Amino acid sequence: MEDEEPSLLHLIKTLRRRNTRTILKIQDPQGCVLTRQSEITNIFLNHLRKKYGHMNIDRDQFNTLHVQIRPIDPETAQSLELPIRFDEVLTAIRAGAKHKSPGIDGICHDFYMANWETVNLDLIRGLLEKYPTVFFYANT
Repeated sequence: MEDEEPSLLHLIKTLRRRNTRTILKIQDPQGCVLTRQSEITNIFLNHLRKKYGHMNIDRDQFNTLHVQIRPIDPETAQSLELPIRFDEVLTAIRAGAKHKSPGIDGICHDFYMANWETVNLDLIRGLLEKYPTVFFYANT
């Protein structure tokens, strides 16, 4: 099947969408309005660097944080080392919110539920590849 050429209507819609989503001006922290694309990009980059950049951490705060974290009991800790069962994977998928993705792939729970019979083995294989030390076993 050959790739279809986009129609004129499609091209016009794409251009309109691009124009409505383009930031044409921005105000910097000093109040100056900037309109050049490079200036707008720099404002965003500087904002993100400031927001997500290096943070100075007060080492004394670690003691406070440690006090607030309670250790789990040995039985619970041991249960975390048990293999993940097939039914637990299905339960986790069923527990997900509608139209929400459980991961960064963007595939929502609805897809997994609608296609479970088709994708379940691929999903398990993928989990085994990603986490080779975790062993799955069937329900007994």
